[in-house]
Amino acid sequence: MENSTLYIVIAGLWLAVGFGIFLKKLDMPVIIGYICTGTVLAAFFKINDFNLLSDIGEFGIVFLMFMIGIEFNFDKLKSIKQEVLVFGLLQVVLCALIAFLLGYFVLGLSPIFSLVLGMGLSLSSTAIVLKFFEDSKQLSTPMGKSAVGILIFQDIAAIPMLLILTILGSKDSNVNLLILKTFISAGIILVLLLLPGKKGANLILEQAKDTRLPEIFIGTILVIVCSAAGLSHFFGFSMSLGAFIVGMAISKSRYKINVQEEFAQLKNLFLALFFITIGMQINVSFFMEKFFVVIFLLILVMGFKTAIIYALLRFFRDAKTAIKTALSLAQIGEFSFVIFLNSGSHQLFNLQEKKGILGFLHQKNILNIAQNDIHQLLILMVVFSMLATPFILKYLESIAQFILHQKSQENELAKK
Repeated sequence: MENSTLYIVIAGLWLAVGFGIFLKKLDMPVIIGYICTGTVLAAFFKINDFNLLSDIGEFGIVFLMFMIGIEFNFDKLKSIKQEVLVFGLLQVVLCALIAFLLGYFVLGLSPIFSLVLGMGLSLSSTAIVLKFFEDSKQLSTPMGKSAVGILIFQDIAAIPMLLILTILGSKDSNVNLLILKTFISAGIILVLLLLPGKKGANLILEQAKDTRLPEIFIGTILVIVCSAAGLSHFFGFSMSLGAFIVGMAISKSRYKINVQEEFAQLKNLFLALFFITIGMQINVSFFMEKFFVVIFLLILVMGFKTAIIYALLRFFRDAKTAIKTALSLAQIGEFSFVIFLNSGSHQLFNLQEKKGILGFLHQKNILNIAQNDIHQLLILMVVFSMLATPFILKYLESIAQFILHQKSQENELAKK
């Protein structure tokens, strides 16, 4: 190990632990500390090549999708089927569709860029929001059920979104053939991972459990998840897809509870690495240069999502529940980061045709955004929406009361 690598590891551990303790005392999520750790490390040690760390951190999302797959129980979903199938579907479709239309017709983005933007902005942070509802014991409340139902659908929707990116990023000119290949490959993965299902999971995990060695049991889970992720990657899909499918298979196993208990801390460790690598991708000088642009876009996007979710839920819930749920889901999620990252690697961010508002601002020399800046701008929006979320959740009741009070006053003035 080189000295510089050793110092980075030591500094990273101190920063992560220090930020974690400090934020926990303030009753704030430690995810903020992990992001800040990555930013400080990248700035201080001038880290430019973080591909290895990024690959390791990506397993945080892989393991998160595995855990979501385990918890994906059709019987359990029956109790919140309206929240998942109605609220979730409408929220994702409306947010993605409106964002696409605004991106294409108003901002002047390319159709593919607008589609990617719509998909990314429609997702929220499962890692932050779900933990908030669990810690505050609000999962069984109307607000908790609404938010969790929408988050579950978003996590499921992330899978076809990643499949769409695979198709869009392919160099194959024959789209119909590519779609056919994609569906055949997806079918093969489903057969290979789901066909063994409950019996296969029970057989493998039983052998590991019989050793009575926790490290063997955890190692077996790692082998299963990584093999499924590798199989999915081999066929050209996201590793998260394979992890989610094998999680669904294990959800029917009698060792489901054991897997969840043993795997929870490992998942949290890799998620921490994932958020550290997100922080490492923040360009501090770019942020300072585009500070007002980032903040303006952040307020615009979070306001946009809040308004759509509130308007949707107002048909089914009271005003207070609707606004609190909307505010809790206003951020851009970790899967959005994965979508934007994959889109950047496939070169789907096209700003060659300067049309719409962006074209006008560019011509007037008011706002110049280079092709290479798009990825950084989107990353900053994801990160700072996540950083803002814990504060919104902490003062959720007060913010909701303020908004409803202002709305009530406006209605009274309109009547006069």
